[in-house]
Amino acid sequence: MVSQSIPRDADTRAGHLRPLDPARDLGPLAHLIEIAFADELSFGATAIAREIQAQSLFGPIFWLLSRISPTFRELLTGFVWEEDGTLVGNTTISRADGIANDWIISNVAVLPSYRRRGIADQLVGAAIEYARQRRARRILLQVRADNEAARRLYLKHGFVTVEVVTQLQASRMIPPRWQPNPSVVIRAPVPARWYEAYELARVAIPIAVQQLRPLRADTFHIRLRGSLDTIAEWLTGRSRERWWAEVDGRLRGLLTIERGRGTSRIEFIIHPEGRGLVEPDLTRHALERLRGNTKVRAHVPTYQAEVINSLRKCGFVEVRSLEQMVLEVQKLGERQ
Repeated sequence: MVSQSIPRDADTRAGHLRPLDPARDLGPLAHLIEIAFADELSFGATAIAREIQAQSLFGPIFWLLSRISPTFRELLTGFVWEEDGTLVGNTTISRADGIANDWIISNVAVLPSYRRRGIADQLVGAAIEYARQRRARRILLQVRADNEAARRLYLKHGFVTVEVVTQLQASRMIPPRWQPNPSVVIRAPVPARWYEAYELARVAIPIAVQQLRPLRADTFHIRLRGSLDTIAEWLTGRSRERWWAEVDGRLRGLLTIERGRGTSRIEFIIHPEGRGLVEPDLTRHALERLRGNTKVRAHVPTYQAEVINSLRKCGFVEVRSLEQMVLEVQKLGERQ
């Protein structure tokens, strides 16, 4: 969930900061998240709150496991602000999957009536210190680009913006009105040329983003589908397909389509030399493949402006933009 908070160096004496206690805090935490993120219910706040509420039934088990297993304890690490016997603020700090010494701050939330008192500032500071003591290299978080108060808080703590991603959604897609570009060829990937797709991504994705999410060559390998893949798709209701856009025989764009029972998702990676050229045809192809789907989402980095423009012309609307921010903890220590 996107971090949401309102910082202010003000009176926090009436309450106190303490570590999250899964045995007793999960129920109140679910209530807090549902209220604090009320304006983001369509993005899963309700589902997350319900999941936490369900987990609260196993509070004693979580308490026991957290005492036995350090790994499990880190799955439920965070801080809360308690005041008048009520949990009014929260933040979560957890290790990033697959990235050594990187941590993620999430669910920064304060009840509306308790904001502008510096509570979020205290929570974020505690999370940063927790990760720093565990030799964190970097701390990551996401924040809505239009949440100026939260952005100021994170900038104050030393975070910088690495990437901005626009989320678009269409419930009723409009067929493209433009004609196909004869110089652009949309084709299925060629297994023997998988390395070209990997190289395209290395060129297209900014270095700063790759440092946060390193590209793995094996994710671009193309293997033949088998009967087990068909069975897995039938059981899960999810499938994935990839398409290439070529110009004069050179790979200039990648399209990934992920189908789901309720919502499908499309993703584009465009070579700098293909920008402004291949996006309309890739968009057309995506919509043709997803014809009949009731809801389609796309997460597009703002540096791929032509993708966003093509999607808008086909009935997609911009829902929100998220900033990916990072704090270099080692550099923070040097400044201090």
